[in-house]
Amino acid sequence: MQCHSIVNAPFVVPLLQAWKREGLIRHVGVIHHETAAHDDLAAIVEVGGTDVVQTNYFNFSCSAES
Repeated sequence: MQCHSIVNAPFVVPLLQAWKREGLIRHVGVIHHETAAHDDLAAIVEVGGTDVVQTNYFNFSCSAES
């Protein structure tokens, strides 16, 4: 299950992690759709506890590579 907006991540990710420990879900992920949020998204991932990350990567917006 994924947290769709990192705005809610401080509340949603711990809930998803608890559900994962309880066996209710298998994976915890975070998603954000704005290029300007890549650094914030990376900070959430670096803390740990997420299994999947999804960014807005496409041919004309490759900033997720940096």
